[in-house]
Parts: sequence; structure tokens; C-alpha cells
Amino acid sequence: MAYELFDSDPLLKTKQYFASNTEGTEFSLVTVEDQTPVLQQNYDLRKETDRRTRWGDGQLVASIPALVWMDLWQQGIVGDEAAFKRWLNNPENVVFRRRLGKV
Repeated sequence: MAYELFDSDPLLKTKQYFASNTEGTEFSLVTVEDQTPVLQQNYDLRKETDRRTRWGDGQLVASIPALVWMDLWQQGIVGDEAAFKRWLNNPENVVFRRRLGKV
């Protein structure tokens, strides 16, 4: 596949690439997002937060990059509070959490 830059969004830190096979019979748009700043900020905040601090209303639990959020929305996880809590509590998704503990 050949990739050519199609669009760039500096606010969301995303780039879209037009991808086509060598024959030009198949193509797709591929969206890539630089998630490094969000994930680094989450990591730094997790290190700073004392685990003994009580949870309360209005506390920010996670920062989730736009493409991940859109994927969760398409899966129906965003609108389902129980499913979203399970997703947040999954150890594989700790990189999106701003503090540890169970939601």
C-alpha cells in the first residue's frame, strides 16, 4: 500500500493518510493520532496522586485520546456506565487513568 498525507488536525494531533494498493483498485483513509502527550500526562498524575486520597464527585478519572474515545463509542461502551467502569478498571487500560484505584 502507498500512503499519502490527506489531512492534518493540529488540535486533535491527528493525521489522515490516503492509502491505495499499487493497482489503484482499493483505497482507504487511515487516521493516526499522537497519543504521547495525553498518556505521559496521565502517567505523571498517577505517580503524584496518593492512593489513600478518597474519591469524590467531580474528580477527573481518566484522559482518553479522541480516537480511543470514538472506538469506545462505536462499541457502545461510552453510553453504558457499567461497561465503561469495567473498561476503566481493566489493567490493560491503566495508561488512560489519571489515578489508580477502582472506579
